[in-house]
Order: sequence, then C-alpha cells, then structure tokens
Amino acid sequence: NAKEDETSRESSPAVNMLNMAKKPVLKGNPEVFGGAGVDMRGMIIPRPGYVFAIYDYSQIEARHVLWAAGDHEFFRLMKAECNNLYQTTGVRIGLFDSEGGTRNLKKEFPDTYQLCKQVGLGKGYGMGPATFITKCKEGGYEMPSAPVEEWPDIKQSRRLLFMLRNQLDIKGDPYAEENRYAVGQLVYSERIHQMWRAANPKVVEMWKELADIFTERARSGAKTVAYRLPSGRVKRYFEPKLQQVAKIVINEDGEREERVETAISGRFTRSGERRFMNGG
Repeated sequence: NAKEDETSRESSPAVNMLNMAKKPVLKGNPEVFGGAGVDMRGMIIPRPGYVFAIYDYSQIEARHVLWAAGDHEFFRLMKAECNNLYQTTGVRIGLFDSEGGTRNLKKEFPDTYQLCKQVGLGKGYGMGPATFITKCKEGGYEMPSAPVEEWPDIKQSRRLLFMLRNQLDIKGDPYAEENRYAVGQLVYSERIHQMWRAANPKVVEMWKELADIFTERARSGAKTVAYRLPSGRVKRYFEPKLQQVAKIVINEDGEREERVETAISGRFTRSGERRFMNGG
C-alpha cells in the first residue's frame, strides 16, 4: 500500500521508512510474539560488508519555521541546550528543566523527549490538540491522561466539548468512567497546545500574517497569491477563494446541527486540485 507523498517519499499507513517507530509496534497484542510486538528498526539490516548511515538534516523543518518567523532568541537558547531543538522546545514551554543545559533530555527522559519532538515538529505548523494525540502515538509516545481533579469545567468549555464530540467522537457525559482516559488525554494535549502558543508568539503571528495576505487577495478577486521566499524564489497559489463550507457537527449539547464556516482555498498548481488551507 506504499505511495509517494508530497515530498516524493514512499510512505504507508503501517511503515514510514524515513520515520520508523523506535519502540516495538503492536506491543501488547498477544498474537504478535506473545505481546512483545515487532521491532521494525531491528528488522532492517544492511548487506554483509555495508553499514547504514544517518544522512539527514537535523530537525530542518522545525528549525526553518522558527527562523522564518525571526525567533532568534530560540536559537540563542538552543546553543545552551546541547544544540538540540527538541530539548530547547521542552525547556521553553516548561516540560523540562535542564538546569542551565547541564542535563540531557534525550538520555535522561526519552519518553518526554519523544513528546517534545512531536511538539517541535507538529505545533509549528498549526497542529491541533486532538490530532496531536494521534501523532504522538504514531511516534511511539502515549499521551498522558490528566486526572479529573486537574480538568477545567469541561461542560463550560465550548472548545473542548467541540473537539471531544467532533474529533475524538466522545459521546455522552465526558466525566463518565468510560470516557475519562480519552478526555484526560485531550485536556493534557490542550494544555501543551496553549503552553506552546504562549511561548512562540512570533510563529503564531506569522501564521496570521500569511493567512491575512491570502484572504485579502481572495477578497480582491486576484487570480494568484504570491509569496517571495527568503531564497528570492516566488511561491504561488492559484485561484484563491473564500468558501462557505457547510458542516454537520455535534454541538455542546450532543445534538447534530449544521454550521457554515468560511475557509480559504486555492490550487498549488494551475491545474491541481483545490485544497483548503490555513496559515500554519
């Protein structure tokens, strides 16, 4: 089922050869080696006389977002944090205390390091709390579930209720025993989401600026939106539009209702399919 994604890399729902799970997959399933799971990385070995080498830029996409937003302070901090973007991310949003760069997150707390890695990769592009839970799991990290005593008033939070009903498909009382683990994960993920946004205002402002430019061009009836890249090249989107999109959602009372939202859309190429977009 492998296919090429937009970066021309082969990928599939089960195995991503360029981002393989560090922990055994299907661990806990008694039908897979008695519950031990499968170490996917350990199954790929070089031919006799050959070795594997790591040939990759270090966290290049996540670094580029911060650089493009002009967040030079992050890179100054990173020099004191083992020059590691994910550890710096954890320190900046309060998930790890490196004691001035004297402790190594990856070596001392590998699980927290995986969490910070997913934060560094996903949040810079606008990933929401519900999707973030799934991406963490795919990366080998199980999102903790915040205990009930740490929850905000779920029934008074329109944002959390919307995500629970429409993105996690949680029905009924969020405080019911069968829902508490999933709801607690969302509460924890939302907490990280807000911590990241508060610590990265320049990136958030960049999303808004890019989306505002796109929206203004669409309203003016322009045929293209063009952004000049730092390299001097120009990135164009074609036929920008503001579209009214009708959605059936589950509201805060657990009832189905139709809502109309305004979304921006365009084409990546002149003849390509129309896609919905956001600033991230």
